[in-house]
Amino acid sequence: MRFFALEEWAAANAAYDADRPPYWHAKVVPDAFTALSGILWSASYIFMAKKGFKDQSYSMPIICLCLNVARETVFGFIYRPGLLNQVVFAQWMIADAFLVYTTVNYGKHQWKEHPMIANSLGLILIL
Repeated sequence: MRFFALEEWAAANAAYDADRPPYWHAKVVPDAFTALSGILWSASYIFMAKKGFKDQSYSMPIICLCLNVARETVFGFIYRPGLLNQVVFAQWMIADAFLVYTTVNYGKHQWKEHPMIANSLGLILIL
């Protein structure tokens, strides 16, 4: 097993991106669910960002936002499990940018009792 098993993962998914994968007829089902989840989660992120701007607060817990951005970065730009998944993860990253913006700009008002956290939200999100 190599570093994080990237080579094994890539080898197992090599046929997924082929012009005509061996089980192309079965590929339609996971792709349909990926597209559906992409649409529904994108709508969720848009509504969260809209609520964050309206309430001048952040609408997703900070740890969840950090884990979300990390997961979408890894699976969207490092593992790259197929073109459809890359498109879905990229659109989630765009929506996450608005959530990060609301967290950094409005989160400091929510943490005013704890000035160390309020002044370090950007650094917390980066770390």
